Order: sequence, then C-alpha cells, then structure tokens
Amino acid sequence: VILESTVGNGMVEPGEECDDGNTGAADGCSASGSLEVVLNEIVPNPVGADNAPQPGGAWVELYNRAAYPVVVGAWMLYDVNDAHELSITALNAEPATTTVAAGGHLQVFRNGDGDFELNNTGDTVRLYTGEIGAGGTLVDQFTWTTSIGSGEGLGRVPNGVGGWTDTCPTPAASNVAGPCP
Repeated sequence: VILESTVGNGMVEPGEECDDGNTGAADGCSASGSLEVVLNEIVPNPVGADNAPQPGGAWVELYNRAAYPVVVGAWMLYDVNDAHELSITALNAEPATTTVAAGGHLQVFRNGDGDFELNNTGDTVRLYTGEIGAGGTLVDQFTWTTSIGSGEGLGRVPNGVGGWTDTCPTPAASNVAGPCP
C-alpha cells in the first residue's frame, strides 16, 4: 500500500509539524509540512521598562528554519490573552523589515505597545499568521512557568529546533544555554 502525502489538507497528521491547507512555501508551513518560522528567544524581563522604545523593552525573536525568506508582515504575537496582540511591523522589528531571511533572525519589540505583555513569572507567547479573529493560524507557541531574572531570557538551543532553556540574550545570534555572567 502506498500512502500519498496529505500535506495541504488543513489537518496536522503524523509526520507533519503543520498543515495550513495548501502546499505553498513562505507562508509559515512548508510544502513538506515543516514549520518555517518559529519562536526562538524571549526576553520578558528586560533591564528597564518592559514597554520601553526599541532597542529597549521586552522582545521576542523569530527564527527562519527555511532555505528561503519568509515575509511575516501581517503576522501577530499574542500573550496568553487573545485580546493582547502585537503586530509585527518594520517599525518594531530589528532589522527594520518584516522579511525573515533564510536561516535568519528577526527581533520584535513591544516598542511602547500597551496590551501585549510577557509576565516575568510565567506566561505564554504565541505566533499567528494574522489576527486570531480574522482567520490567523497558530504557527508556534511557548509557555514558561518559572520566574525570569532581569535581563535574562529563554531560548531554543540550538536555534529553531532545540528545547527551551535559560539563556543570556543573544539578539540575531545563536542562542547559548545558561545564565548571564
């Protein structure tokens, strides 16, 4: 019996990380059912105000696991509350673009946003392809239940595929496990 691939049917099945209902690339889910862009590093408790103007304040780093760039301009970050969203724009991103290069990083800052909050003592961050109420699809999420020290972070080691662990923030660079010196 030969089973044909069912990537593109909108249902995540064994062997798939995602299935967005199509077999197109550069939309968050590859034609083979692999996530393209994922959450990679989170700094919920920066030194200073959480909603400080960038480059200060809390931030989330995305990582592109694909071999091609992915545009995330209409994508959204949410905390545990569906009403607390943060649009990903060139105005709150470093570099100032909404395209994540192949194998690249994109930092997204709160940059004065008043409702998206990442609690230092535990929270959830979620990445969607658009607004939840407008058909956005969940791409990735991470929940932590431990307290994060000032200036510390949480990240995947190795980038994009590893498990989450305590990190000293490494914006736009490979994550390294362990606390800040």
